[in-house]
Amino acid sequence: MRSAQFDDADVRAIDELLDRTVIFGREDWRAAIDGDPAAAIRLVITFMPVREITPQIDLAMTALLRLAVGGDAAAAAALSFVLRNLPGRCALHRDLSNSWLIRNTLSAYGKSRRRPTA
Repeated sequence: MRSAQFDDADVRAIDELLDRTVIFGREDWRAAIDGDPAAAIRLVITFMPVREITPQIDLAMTALLRLAVGGDAAAAAALSFVLRNLPGRCALHRDLSNSWLIRNTLSAYGKSRRRPTA
């Protein structure tokens, strides 16, 4: 989904999923889902380059997404970068990546749309 398409129900669904999920062997997982942007970015970067989308990368990206939807600029920038570099890059990946880049830029100028609340 594009950045502007997320609403409160989506945020609640993301929260419920992540709160019940564990990536075994990843000490940074708990910090990432507890809202530490640096931990979430580190977690995703460990999967780079993404050769195939596995459940682990999907969950790591969802943790990053949670922070980006909440307005974290670093998470939005990282999300944009990873989306642009997914395997099988296509117009949809570029469109999604651009939506997060634009959201990040607008928020830097105080012009982003209302942030969903969980």
